[in-house]
Amino acid sequence: MKTTKIILLKDIPNLGVVGDVVDVKPGYANNYLLKEGRAIRGTEENLARIEEIREEQAKIRAENEQAAQALADVLNETQLELKAKAGEGGKLFGSVTVRDIIDALQQQGINVDKRKILLEEPIRELGEKEITVRTFPEIEAQLKVNVVPE
Repeated sequence: MKTTKIILLKDIPNLGVVGDVVDVKPGYANNYLLKEGRAIRGTEENLARIEEIREEQAKIRAENEQAAQALADVLNETQLELKAKAGEGGKLFGSVTVRDIIDALQQQGINVDKRKILLEEPIRELGEKEITVRTFPEIEAQLKVNVVPE
């Protein structure tokens, strides 16, 4: 079985972490890892600079982690109020989804990727909810969302 040696530039679940040298199938390397900028070829030249690559990636990761922590701090202090049509007993005539939450955050000047909002199912009733937002693999924030009747 033919494999290609690559150096990971980003953490890849079930494959490795930044700086790891791994063997993968050529198609996976060419069509995904290299194309998406998640890895570089494991040439002798690149293998010689592997420590330099690890240091660069560690710096980038630290900067990203600081930005994620700052965003988490802002989200922890944020309380959204979303209006929705509701019937008797506080049941909504629809639901509040991740899209609604993102739109409300953007109105406050806060940009969050929809994949970071961990809403298991849409909100279907009035009231206050705490929603987890994972801004970094190890950093989570609790966003308060209050759904009120229109």
